Amino acid sequence: MRSFWRLKIALLLIIMTSTACSFAVSPVDLLKAPSVSTDLQEMRQAIHNELPTGAKLTIPEQLESVKAAIIEADLDGDGINEAIAFYKKEINQFEFGVLVLSKKEGKWKKIADIKELGSSVQFVDFKDVTGDGTPVMLVGWSGGEDVKKELTVYQMKEGTVQDIGRFSYTELAIGDLDNNGIADIVLIQQDRNLMNAKAELYKYEEGRIRLSDEHILDGGVGGYIQVLFGKATASRNGIFITAQVGAHSSFTTLLVKEDGRLKDVFGDTKQYVMLSPYGVIHRDINQDEIIEIASLFEPPANGPLPLVDVPWIHRWHQWDGQAGLNLVYENYYDYGAGFRFDFPAKWWGQYTIVKEEKEHLNLVRFYHVENEEKGREFFSLAYYPVDDKLKNKIEWENQQMHTIDLGERNGQIFTAVIPRASQNSRGTSGFEALRLDDEEIISYFHFLPKE
Repeated sequence: MRSFWRLKIALLLIIMTSTACSFAVSPVDLLKAPSVSTDLQEMRQAIHNELPTGAKLTIPEQLESVKAAIIEADLDGDGINEAIAFYKKEINQFEFGVLVLSKKEGKWKKIADIKELGSSVQFVDFKDVTGDGTPVMLVGWSGGEDVKKELTVYQMKEGTVQDIGRFSYTELAIGDLDNNGIADIVLIQQDRNLMNAKAELYKYEEGRIRLSDEHILDGGVGGYIQVLFGKATASRNGIFITAQVGAHSSFTTLLVKEDGRLKDVFGDTKQYVMLSPYGVIHRDINQDEIIEIASLFEPPANGPLPLVDVPWIHRWHQWDGQAGLNLVYENYYDYGAGFRFDFPAKWWGQYTIVKEEKEHLNLVRFYHVENEEKGREFFSLAYYPVDDKLKNKIEWENQQMHTIDLGERNGQIFTAVIPRASQNSRGTSGFEALRLDDEEIISYFHFLPKE
């Protein structure tokens, strides 16, 4: 907390001594609002009328609702949305603010103009943390990369906006951990110099947000890749904390709330949370609304490879509700080419991957594995420049290979290539039982969303 306030004092001195300095305009500043209705036009005009001199609207970096500089939320529970707008000063871009306007008797009226110092508005969300059914406004102010951020909780009561809690943090997650209808605030605190870290649980009590519980975390980590609130099982919520270890590895902690306290579900049984050789991002991979924990595994029967050359298998697990994990999904990602391939459950433990990169042809080959040895090839995923489509097609036809067109992305053609020996094999066990038909291959192949 002290470091954030020291930064505020330094920024204040900069602002006081600045003259007509000009800062580069960020891409966010160049966004234009879409056409809006008359009511929204009136709201926007009222906000622009209330903007301080030299201020411009800005969009928070992490906005849990719609991404916009102006947000509507019912902060006082009267059924009518207030207008909330974030701004920064153009000349001295360390000055930020939040305008809150309320519509009374058909006209917009300014309720609050909150001013803060920092480098950006890092986080904004609206959640009921008090239990009265009305959301508060949670704003994370950033002072820069090497300074802890600061969370401020604002509550609107009797026509005024009040600060009911202000806390420093490294990372945060906000959500209803115990399904009681009240959102919990969990702040991750890390001190790299002292090599300690903890998770803090806050709750509303006697008109303020107060510390309720602490849970010690591994203080030797390099930082946090992801802190995510979401469903840990069909009936329980949790916070997934992915920490960086060493140069590029990571491990995951899952916190839940029991009897009002934070609990690490894996406890001392850390073997259940596989150390991943590279940082991974957890998500709901199979669209069942439950967050899966991802880990990277080296394909078997491939021999030793440098880490950078390994075609990693992504294995996705769900918490079993006790102290373990259940494997629910496997796939392969090629982020450079922009695709993923999902593996059917019948393949798990019985396949390996070999990647070949040539000047004008890249191949990801999938082989059968039996008795820990690489066997016959199922098929390969090939991608290559559009200009080489005809040449490759003729070559594969000459080799009597069957091809499946998978699409085009960024000037590259994607094709599944099935060797002749794998096309007509039949049987009920081993390789034959694992073969995929054309429709299955197409259904398991996905282009990654464009960024």
